[in-house]
Amino acid sequence: MNEEKKSLMIAEAENIEAIRDFFISWWTVAELNETVSKVCATIINLASRRRLSVDELEVFDELIQQHNLMIDIIKPFEGKEADHE
Repeated sequence: MNEEKKSLMIAEAENIEAIRDFFISWWTVAELNETVSKVCATIINLASRRRLSVDELEVFDELIQQHNLMIDIIKPFEGKEADHE
């Protein structure tokens, strides 16, 4: 393997490690799930009192879907380190 390929592999590994470190130092999956649960309860409460329009509910629905996608992306990076924090 030539030096250029080795350097590229090392740079890619460092990028992956930096992303993993970012996710670990951010919020845990449990904290993200707790947040989305609280927000959903609040939205349902507001909607039941007719304080949100259909358009506003659609915006919140999209936001919650994005949040849940982020949780799915973060899950593989959350390992035993998160249990010890």
